[in-house]
Amino acid sequence: MFMGNRVGIGAVTAALASFGISVDTRADVQTAIYLAPEAFSYKIRHMPDLDQRRLLLPGQGAMYCVPTGTMNLLAYAADHGFASLSPGDRNWQLAENYNDMTNFIYDLGEIMDTDEVNGTGSPYGATYVWMLLNQAPLVVTHYHKTDSWIPKIQNLVKTAVQNQSVVAFAYGRYRLLSELPGFITVGNRASGHMVTLSEAQRFGSDIRIGVRDPADEAQNGLYLLTQSPFMTRVFNNVQERLVFFDDGTFATSTLLQFPISGTNVAIIDSYLAIRPMQGYGWSPGGIIIVPAFAGFLGGAGGSNPEPQNITFEAQSLLVDAILAPEGDASYVLLGAADGVQETLACVDHTDGTLKTINNYAGASQLVSGRNRELYIMQPEIISCVDVDGVEPAEISSAFVPVPPRGMAYNDATDQLLVLLPLTNQIALYRQGLPDGVGPTMVNIPMNIPMEGDGSIAVNPADGLIAFATQTSHSIYTVNLNGPAGVHVEEIALPEITEPTGLSFSDQGDLFAKTADGVVQLRRNPLNGQWQLVEEPLFGDLAMQLNDFQVTCSRTNYDPIIHSGPGYNNFEPSENDELFSADTFVLDCNADLNGDGVVNGADLAALLAAWGSCDICLADVNGDRVINGTDLANLLSAFGPCPVLE
Repeated sequence: MFMGNRVGIGAVTAALASFGISVDTRADVQTAIYLAPEAFSYKIRHMPDLDQRRLLLPGQGAMYCVPTGTMNLLAYAADHGFASLSPGDRNWQLAENYNDMTNFIYDLGEIMDTDEVNGTGSPYGATYVWMLLNQAPLVVTHYHKTDSWIPKIQNLVKTAVQNQSVVAFAYGRYRLLSELPGFITVGNRASGHMVTLSEAQRFGSDIRIGVRDPADEAQNGLYLLTQSPFMTRVFNNVQERLVFFDDGTFATSTLLQFPISGTNVAIIDSYLAIRPMQGYGWSPGGIIIVPAFAGFLGGAGGSNPEPQNITFEAQSLLVDAILAPEGDASYVLLGAADGVQETLACVDHTDGTLKTINNYAGASQLVSGRNRELYIMQPEIISCVDVDGVEPAEISSAFVPVPPRGMAYNDATDQLLVLLPLTNQIALYRQGLPDGVGPTMVNIPMNIPMEGDGSIAVNPADGLIAFATQTSHSIYTVNLNGPAGVHVEEIALPEITEPTGLSFSDQGDLFAKTADGVVQLRRNPLNGQWQLVEEPLFGDLAMQLNDFQVTCSRTNYDPIIHSGPGYNNFEPSENDELFSADTFVLDCNADLNGDGVVNGADLAALLAAWGSCDICLADVNGDRVINGTDLANLLSAFGPCPVLE
């Protein structure tokens, strides 16, 4: 098992510099504790609270909650290690920066196709494009409610804590149809609203959620030309209830207010998370996850995060492992000693507990689809499993004409790619492996060596396919849409030896595990040739792993569903009909220990941390130095933190 190695943080820092990225590791996560679904605490400071209502936005910004809520995350990331990421590292409460931020929100809304009447369908595509344009090694994840899964507050907090993410979520406004003890029934989703997670606590059934609400300034209408004070909207009466939806699905869901006031219910039903890119792999002893950047939790522990080692009790050999959609768990294949029976299981990253799902004889690889389904490769069959249900269930399966040797999923086309070396082919299966629908076969020229086990990957930037097999020290790329049809090129470099574990980053860089570690390849824009990145991210990681992958951005957004009327935004004033017991808490950055009051304990913490700093929660005004200004701010704030009813 790979233990204790810091994976060359200096090399990671140097590689990040090749992106033109600042690697300041300052973070403002005050509390990050996740013990169980019923016990967690999370609080982040200096998260922007930008206003969507702006005089110069179309419709005065009434429908701009999605670009504004997303911009909160982008601005936080820019201020916490990614200074080259627009909108840059600035204090967005200052009046001098207000017009610039209005322009940034407008630009993001343009990419999102935000409509001044109906709002925004999805923040994913624009956020992905925005980060690509800035060459930021960040990953965005965006998932909507499905037939068998709905995000609950514990999922969002676990994503923030375990996966070192900053998170925004949307809640839908659902029509209440009936309410019975223990569960409710709701009608269509009428509209929704996006907010940014800033804190959450749960102890048993007592749940409290704090958000940066882009519409919270709308209560008085004074802030159309200047930024309102940063504050947190706190939902104090959050409950989880079994909800029956009008589409026939049901799931335990997070209601932002209970008992319900009025005729509509606010239910969390999608989330957007941004985190630094990660590399991960496995060895017989467990799973290792390494961030390419220190992440947004640096302030919680006071130092750069260590590589995460996930070990678990298992009486079997680890055959394959992949991260779950939220990155807070892994799906693993465990092989019996006799090599006959393989078991699919889920490993919780919090405590390493192992939950068995099912047995699959001869299974050798796992791949996840963007719609949260899981594909399992067996000697003659590919199985598709819904792992989100109360009881994970097989959706379908497909016969494979010859033994498959590798799989990958193309998010852009919703196709499963299966490598078939025996016939020099790649089979393209439709998402979900529908019955009666066979694969489309891609023929690879017979002079290309394809024998033995292999690896295959798809570039999310342009759909280019890369594969490698045991018979060659080269990697081959396949363009399915070349001028003359299928076009295959060879990447042959001395540093590429026994390549496996192929994967692409969002930026289009190709990573491969070799006999000597990870190589990172980047296409030269001038001549189109693939070249080695001299100091690759994760360069010394893969030597001690059986496989290697990098994380990429993903979403299950479906324009047919999620751009319909039910996913329109609602007017900020409509929040009043949903909530009657929420409160507004002004930022209290001088409360260094997060106990709701500024007192001698906070003063002692500030004096003890005096001076310049990269990671320090005692930095009251966020300027990376603790000095007389911070002391003055703290002394002027002595007493209970203010609350606006």
